[in-house]
Amino acid sequence: MSDHRYSNDRKDFANYLSGYRLRPNHNLGQNFIYDKGLLQAMVAEMRLPPKCEIWEIGAGTGNLTAVLAEQFPRVTAIEIDPALARPLQDRFTSNPKVRLIFGDALKLTAADLANSEEENSIIDNIAVVGNLPYYISTKLIEHFLLHFHTALQYSFLVQQEFVDRILTPAGSKNYGPLNILLDNFTTIRKGMTLAATDFMPQPSVSSTLIHIIPQPNSQIDKSTWPDYRNFLHLAFAQRRKTMHNTYARLQREYPLLNNTNDLEWLAGVGLKLQIRPEAITPENWLTLYKTAIGIESMAE
Repeated sequence: MSDHRYSNDRKDFANYLSGYRLRPNHNLGQNFIYDKGLLQAMVAEMRLPPKCEIWEIGAGTGNLTAVLAEQFPRVTAIEIDPALARPLQDRFTSNPKVRLIFGDALKLTAADLANSEEENSIIDNIAVVGNLPYYISTKLIEHFLLHFHTALQYSFLVQQEFVDRILTPAGSKNYGPLNILLDNFTTIRKGMTLAATDFMPQPSVSSTLIHIIPQPNSQIDKSTWPDYRNFLHLAFAQRRKTMHNTYARLQREYPLLNNTNDLEWLAGVGLKLQIRPEAITPENWLTLYKTAIGIESMAE
């Protein structure tokens, strides 16, 4: 079988897929990139140090995996689609730099991705990368940001619509927990944009590479980030309700709020009862959470 894994010709790549009787899985949001030059440009834009281990979410046919393995000492490629197991194994079984994990990235723990001491000796940092399907982008970013927060950087290719949504400020209908988490704990660098024609099959919109860089935040320990995420999701469960209604729901999960009332709690950050969750800034949400778990007093 001819090697058409990398080609500027869509027909060549289609021939490669047909050789394995593969069809992109629409339910998994699969859109493959087949141009090696484009993939190399993406990796260059990540600006990662050479002794960096890469965790790749969604290996697909392995085209990005192969480019990453050319430049970094260790690549752990995660793929949920069993139909892609054979082409990935054919391609990487003999490559000592690549470790394949077949399963759901949302179910992985740090222990699942741990290296041996010998492997760790050649690694200085970890970066998480991937071409993310739109339908699960929020869940994947939240999962890796909150549970794998030792990463140096997260570089994800996502649909342009998703980029616009996560960068929207407080007060927008698209503003929500992920916006707040990213604002509190990271900075985001927007990168190159890929046209719909750069993918197979061709999606309806363009995609943008974003680089999420964690920033030091001493206000709350990283171990509490998952609980903070749950706090935000609880608060936004009925986003159009006022905080007067939201407060009662939060009280049931955060008993320390029973030591005050909703008026005093919100007044501590200069807010009124009539405000809605989507109108509260990330900075104020973090302060409200800190009072709810008792690491900042209501009077501060």
